[in-house]
Amino acid sequence: MPSNPAHCSKYRIVAKKLIKPALIAVSAGLGLIAIISLFTSRQTPPSPPNAFATKTEPIRLPALVSATLHKGDIIFRGKDRSWGDLGAQLSDRDKRFGHVGVIVGQPDNWAVIDAIGNPLDSEGSVRRRALSEFLSPATRASVYRPHLSGDQLDKFLMSIRQHEVAATPFDRFYDLGDQSALYCTELIWLALKAATGEDQIPEQTLFRNRRVIAIDDLQYAPLMTEIWTSGVEADT
Repeated sequence: MPSNPAHCSKYRIVAKKLIKPALIAVSAGLGLIAIISLFTSRQTPPSPPNAFATKTEPIRLPALVSATLHKGDIIFRGKDRSWGDLGAQLSDRDKRFGHVGVIVGQPDNWAVIDAIGNPLDSEGSVRRRALSEFLSPATRASVYRPHLSGDQLDKFLMSIRQHEVAATPFDRFYDLGDQSALYCTELIWLALKAATGEDQIPEQTLFRNRRVIAIDDLQYAPLMTEIWTSGVEADT
């Protein structure tokens, strides 16, 4: 007996409405699995000679270093057994660091703006916190200074603060094509681009056919200069 054409059309419309959200959910799930597998499928290589991997006390910037910090300095931190430490495995040249933020505030009240979160939830965002809080879980740290003119530095900080005010969500899918959510290095990469009008990290890490900004992509950018790293001072 022939089917009623009107009924068939109705069923097809209903099926499309049900299938499309399911496919989107499956796609998102697969993306998350790929990110987690990125962190769990690789054996952790040995750290560089000066990684201070056995240090367990929280990092504290020496008073001299704290006094010479500038707004816009970029601070890297490393921590064992964390999402950041797993993320450090994306770096090929220096795996000491797994997270990064931007120094803001004043010498007697330094703070850090960073994009923080993890791939398993959607609660992370760009936010400001005290420098001491940013460093409290770290076992190693390093401060870099981008070579920017006064005008460029203002634009750089303006971009960073705009994302802080907007509480831009954490990019748990590590997608450079979607700027409605940002991860830590992506936030700084975009701000440097807004400040200078040029991509300061044109050679980005390629993982599974996807471009990502690894920690050492930012660390080794030509406009960056290291001004301090944890060492003897941090161990005393």
